Amino acid sequence: MVLSIAAIALLMMTAVIVTQNLIVARVAAEQNMTVMCVAANTPSSDGADAGSADGDALSASGSCDEGTAALGSGASIDVFGQSDSAQYSFGLAKTVDAVTSSFVNTMRAASIVMMIVFGLLALGVAWIVGTKLSTRVASVGRQVEALDPNDLHVRIADAHGNDEIGRLVASINGLLDRVQAASEAEKRFVSNASHELRTPIAAVETNLDAPLAQGRFPADVEPSVRRALAANRRGAQLVQALLTLSRIQNGAFGGQRQVRAASDGTTDTTVPDRRTSPRTMTNGFDPTVQSTDLTGCVNDMIDDIADDATARGITVHADDLPAANVIADRTLLELAVGNLMRNAVVHNTDGGSVDVAIAPGDGTRSGVTLTVTNTTDETLPDDLNELVQPFHRGEHSRISAAPGVGLGLSIARAACDAMGATLALAQPEQGSFRATITFPV
Repeated sequence: MVLSIAAIALLMMTAVIVTQNLIVARVAAEQNMTVMCVAANTPSSDGADAGSADGDALSASGSCDEGTAALGSGASIDVFGQSDSAQYSFGLAKTVDAVTSSFVNTMRAASIVMMIVFGLLALGVAWIVGTKLSTRVASVGRQVEALDPNDLHVRIADAHGNDEIGRLVASINGLLDRVQAASEAEKRFVSNASHELRTPIAAVETNLDAPLAQGRFPADVEPSVRRALAANRRGAQLVQALLTLSRIQNGAFGGQRQVRAASDGTTDTTVPDRRTSPRTMTNGFDPTVQSTDLTGCVNDMIDDIADDATARGITVHADDLPAANVIADRTLLELAVGNLMRNAVVHNTDGGSVDVAIAPGDGTRSGVTLTVTNTTDETLPDDLNELVQPFHRGEHSRISAAPGVGLGLSIARAACDAMGATLALAQPEQGSFRATITFPV
């Protein structure tokens, strides 16, 4: 765009210079013709016709009629106060013609030099302005690419906010403000609704469970009461899962994503340029979070699912797990690992298996990975990321009939995001499902 503007300006300047040269040349030619006409109509001192002394001047005498009419045809004219002879007049005309030609040539040469100089200046200015604009656009582009959908507190920084790019950045930041406000309102609603639901759910369980245990319901009513209690417990699990997910999303646990601290100690809520921005955080997270025993956490979660796995004849293979520590909050780690383990049992087949593996990273390029693979006879969606959407329990498979509330993988993904880890889902082969957590280096 800048080069186009420079080219248009250069063309306009060229048109002005060319027009100026044409006008100067035309005026000079008319002045020279007037002098020639005066010389052609001036009589000689010995009575001879001046026109016979120069055939070229006489051949142009036809075009001089209009000019000489204004001067007085056939009259003796005093040129510059002198009326010596026609020879002097023709010499003067030739001198004027030579001076005019020299002036026109000088004007043309100066115009060419001006065109070259101004053209180079226009290109230089266009290059400087274009470089600055492209640098700003590239910086804004990098910041937009670095935006994290799980961290809506960051904003795009732009030092020059009064031009078109600045107004565009302000519009994007305004959009982020509105998205953040809507997201926080949704989270508050889920959290408040979940808290409000806990009391009536607990009251229903208390008012039904105690009389049922005391045998105070008739035999024909007891099955309905048991189903009501089961549904109530399911509702309690849903409320607890929603509260857990809401707490993770609201940053209620330690070691979650923090607002980056600037080098001067102030709070920086803008997206950093990854090439130059200093960080006082470790991988963007609170450096005070201590190392956590991943292997011990995995073994604890395996113990938690042991009874459910045994009841369905599911074999859990987790022998010889290597010792591995990760920088993560213990509660978040238990939420992520525990939900993956429970998901592997709930969505397994009777008599199936669960394989757990830990691969230590090299400490520089790759982090520790935890892999949980289970057998399954369920039809998985083509896009496995749909499974981490809240309440997704399989619309076209038996998942919809399985226990649970459809938030296990959602909670695991949220916990991984909060720790800075990544959760990847895969189907290595038909009849199996794999979830892999990769922790940051």
